[in-house]
Amino acid sequence: MIAAQYEPVRVAGGVSAAEASVLGAQANRFLTILTRTFESRRQELLDERQARARSSAEPEFRAETAHIRGGEWKVAAPWADLLDRRVELVGPADRWSIAAGMNVGAKVYVADVGEGPTLSAQVDLREAVTRACQLDEAPPALMLRPRGWHQDEDQFLVDGRPIPAALFDCGLYLFHNARPLIASGTAPYFCLAGVENHGEARLWNELFLVAQEHLRISRGTVRAAVEIEGGWAAFEMDEILWELGEHSAGLVGEGDALVETCHRRGTHAIGGMRQTRSEHLQQVWAGYDGTRVGDGGAVAAAQDVFDTYVPFPNQIGRKHRSLTVAAR
Repeated sequence: MIAAQYEPVRVAGGVSAAEASVLGAQANRFLTILTRTFESRRQELLDERQARARSSAEPEFRAETAHIRGGEWKVAAPWADLLDRRVELVGPADRWSIAAGMNVGAKVYVADVGEGPTLSAQVDLREAVTRACQLDEAPPALMLRPRGWHQDEDQFLVDGRPIPAALFDCGLYLFHNARPLIASGTAPYFCLAGVENHGEARLWNELFLVAQEHLRISRGTVRAAVEIEGGWAAFEMDEILWELGEHSAGLVGEGDALVETCHRRGTHAIGGMRQTRSEHLQQVWAGYDGTRVGDGGAVAAAQDVFDTYVPFPNQIGRKHRSLTVAAR
């Protein structure tokens, strides 16, 4: 059960009137619920990270999850406006960058909260969603890249402790934007960085379930891609997709194994950041469904490559050379 009693989120420092508008009483309560529900488990996962680092154990496939890797299953099919992700533009989560990034031809704009002023980013994101929902033509899909599980939002406190940054970023974005996005024919989308193993992906999934229940939106509405950055996560790609399941929007990263894993599970494999035509061609031939760029000026060239050699929304259903990954 979700507790009804809460204390207001404390603000350690001043905020502007616009910033205060995204931290009203109901949003405040929502953040408190999320923090009290998930903070203890987050701390356990962070302790597990430290224990793995101290042990110096080499990443490997887990024996206890072999049934997941060997099973025949797929994640949920992508929503209509996420079918085509051939070029994703990654940029800041401020109003000017979002406005520019949504108008350069990219299929997806990934708004990276990063290390900037996070509350003002929520103001700008709410304005961007409002504008996008008022357009006659469908804009590019908007994806939020929240901060990772290891970070805290030091300016905002629940029970005297900083709110986990991931909960702050995700919670406020969902609270203010989930319903407008759904009403306009899209949904809340996320790109999750810093996920080190499938247990951390499970925590994200549990967060989405609780948030959707509290906001009274359908289970499975939220979708999230996960950035695979090596380490244990590279050996748990199947498990990460399994844990997110109905909320999965594929993986982002490098390597043949990523493409094979994603396509086997019926979801997108998005390649890492690239700039040159030859690099984009390599991603096409490797079977990626899209690429990422970090500059609006690079979108057209990347899109030209994918339009020419992948003249359809994605390569999920295409057959590529079979791969054998050791110790699967």
